Amino acid sequence: VSLHQPCGFCGCSGHEDCKIQIKIALNSSTVLKVKSSCPYTHTFCYPNADIGSNNRPCHNVPIKCELCHPSLASVTGKKSRTTPPFIDAIWRYNMIQHLEEVHPQYTHPDNVIGHPLPVQILASFMLTTLEQEDTNILTSWWLMPLFKGEKENVQVGSGSRKQKTISSASISTNAKKAHKSA
Repeated sequence: VSLHQPCGFCGCSGHEDCKIQIKIALNSSTVLKVKSSCPYTHTFCYPNADIGSNNRPCHNVPIKCELCHPSLASVTGKKSRTTPPFIDAIWRYNMIQHLEEVHPQYTHPDNVIGHPLPVQILASFMLTTLEQEDTNILTSWWLMPLFKGEKENVQVGSGSRKQKTISSASISTNAKKAHKSA
């Protein structure tokens, strides 16, 4: 596996064929379709892969960088696109490298100096405890969950999980802890 932003299908980096794109539903963050020309591309159920499971905790899926492609609210009274376009995506495990290369002005677990990274972007690429354990990441390098008592690998549509609020101070504390222990 390559070290610089490897493809989630073949593990190579730098191949134009390995470019990954996603189509996101209008007025939603739901991924409708994944597109890549990588010769090792295979279909997968995005919602299941996005949450992982006890047997397969990996949830390395292509995600949208909200800094590159911000979500825009629809304008009332105007017709918007009827079909969403494909946009370039980043594999979840490559997001920190993407931030370092494309958005170096923002803080993240490897860079604690800069503009605060929006909470929803940080949450989009955080690894679960189970995932960090399974991939044998040294405990001292673990990133802490964003929410106290966060449940991992909760089934989609369980309905019982309420959205929790978080302050940017607790995120930067977790990022600093991870950075200092590295």
